[in-house]
Amino acid sequence: MRNVWRLIIGCVLLSLFSSVRAQEYFRLTASEVRIDSLLPVFTYQKQLGSRYADSTWHVSIEYPLFEDMSAADIRRYQQVSGAPLPSWPEISQTIGVTRRQGVLEVSFVPLVYRDGKYQKLVEFKLNVEATAKARTRGDDNPAERYADHSVLQSGTWAKIRIPESGFYQLTDAFIKKAGFSDPSKVKIYGYGGALQPEQLTGDYLSETDDLKEVPTCVIDGRRLFYGVGPVNWESPTATKRIRNPYSDYGYYFLTDESQQDEEEAPQAPLSMSQDDFVASYYPTANDYHDLYEVDDYAWYHGGRNLFDKTLYTIGTPRRYSLQANGDKGTLSVALSYNESFSVTIAVNDSVIDTVAKSVRLDSYTEAEETVWEFPLDNLKAGANEITITQTSGGNLRLDYLSLTLDIPKTMTDLQSSSLPVPEYLYHIMNQDHHADEAVDMVILIPTNQQVVTQAERIKE
Repeated sequence: MRNVWRLIIGCVLLSLFSSVRAQEYFRLTASEVRIDSLLPVFTYQKQLGSRYADSTWHVSIEYPLFEDMSAADIRRYQQVSGAPLPSWPEISQTIGVTRRQGVLEVSFVPLVYRDGKYQKLVEFKLNVEATAKARTRGDDNPAERYADHSVLQSGTWAKIRIPESGFYQLTDAFIKKAGFSDPSKVKIYGYGGALQPEQLTGDYLSETDDLKEVPTCVIDGRRLFYGVGPVNWESPTATKRIRNPYSDYGYYFLTDESQQDEEEAPQAPLSMSQDDFVASYYPTANDYHDLYEVDDYAWYHGGRNLFDKTLYTIGTPRRYSLQANGDKGTLSVALSYNESFSVTIAVNDSVIDTVAKSVRLDSYTEAEETVWEFPLDNLKAGANEITITQTSGGNLRLDYLSLTLDIPKTMTDLQSSSLPVPEYLYHIMNQDHHADEAVDMVILIPTNQQVVTQAERIKE
């Protein structure tokens, strides 16, 4: 049903008359529950006001009246979907925001399978309940969560990026390339490339409202910082990585004290002692994992998960290398496929398992994915060869391989002059979107400003 909903929610399939949208009791007409080339969807919106975030919202159906579906309806349903219907409508609810006002959006397919019968929901009361949340910082006035002005409003700013989490150095040559004359005054701001939480809380908004300065550590005259890349792990024992599917890099911004208010005394860059620096950033959850992943193929031109474009072929082994520090760990193998298959999986030339899948995809599914996990006690310190050989079946691709380690990777040598350096991108314009009022239109232009004159003309 999930794939059916994704298709339907993107279309306007069923609209309630405006005269009943504000009511809680609904009677659906025959046309509103008709099954044709797509399934019917009931939709409802409720204005929640500016304090919508103070409460948790729950939607339920009360006093339902069901009618049996006709034989023709059942046939059409099986042609359109064929997926098992729930015994009760499965409600999807989200909260959107327009002009700082909350809007509750509710939808569900009014079709069920109850007591051995296919039925339609034709009358019901929609109950919307609000439960007050525990009060947290900023809840008294949500506007207080946000800064009045951005740190980007003045000064010189350069954008940089890193490919993965780890320790980086800001060399004098790099800082000068970014346009700054005194490396000792340069500061770094940002959060890196971690995936943003999909549920935004008041505390999270307060903490990440504007760019925060990243502490640096000076070792042997070199400025070091710890950067966060686009792939991370929830904990040292987590077996599934958290990838930011919207970026291959973590981004940061460089500036110097000239960006501060002229009335304020200059402040030195935020710094840490070497002991505190190491204790803060080693070991992290990333240090307990090693990952192989190539994202260059999409089974379907949508969604946010990508895969390795290379298809496996029967009888041809594919070999990968993962690093370990001890002999114990957990291997995760994520494979995607659209046909039945079987494969053997070996570690250091020792077969650990043969796995298989019998696949029957519905008309809305391009491919499926399964992640297998194998506890290991025969790892080698250093490189370990993982071999996957398809023994039967059809189209099969790798998503990723990972090792979850009992012993973290060796600490990076912070005294080494070969520590990686970020990539300098370009200077950015000053901006202060915190001070923006509500707008009716936004015009986006390239950072190089080549079309800024035309954009200003269109704005006027």
